[in-house]
Amino acid sequence: MIWYTFLKDCDLTLLDQRLQTFPELLQQRVNAYQQEEDRYVRIAGKLLLEAAVQHFYPEHKSVLTQLYKTPQHQPQLHTPPLYFSTAYSKGICVLSADPRLENGIDVEYRQASIDPAVYNDFLHPEEQKALLQSQDPESLFYHCWTGKEAVLKAEGSGIQEVCLADINTRQDPVLWNGQSFFLQQIDIDSDYVVQVASTEPEYKMDIRQLLLR
Repeated sequence: MIWYTFLKDCDLTLLDQRLQTFPELLQQRVNAYQQEEDRYVRIAGKLLLEAAVQHFYPEHKSVLTQLYKTPQHQPQLHTPPLYFSTAYSKGICVLSADPRLENGIDVEYRQASIDPAVYNDFLHPEEQKALLQSQDPESLFYHCWTGKEAVLKAEGSGIQEVCLADINTRQDPVLWNGQSFFLQQIDIDSDYVVQVASTEPEYKMDIRQLLLR
């Protein structure tokens, strides 16, 4: 399932109040972000996680004390068993979650103008070739970029741990670290590109907006 929320639709006072209920270490991590928007989308992300857990496991009322980070800086839960992934970009927070399937999600805001060639060092040769031949290289670039990050999150690697140019999102499925990942793009808002990677083809998704008011 996919949950998302836009910061513009949130009650920021409510987010501040909810932050005070987080475990102390988690509060410190959130407050370490100097930009107000960065802080608020992280609070929203934790509330999306709580909503996801309560959907699959109604008996769990609060799980943030079970949250930890792997050595690759990927968030996980000690309990209950849940594969989840969170992403943020310019006032939006998205979360994918499933109790049985590994998954990863990424979102990017479409900038008014972007030169994909600037990112060539991060692109696989097949991706570079496809961009040169594309009628819409900007859209294809965002597809490649969000696909890479979604795959890394699904596999459990940190983005700092790998060379992004080694990941070829022009493959179907995308082969990475001995596993196959299938990408699906989600239409939430035309200003954003959202992709989910999972270990199962034709992964059916229930998409829900959470209004934090």
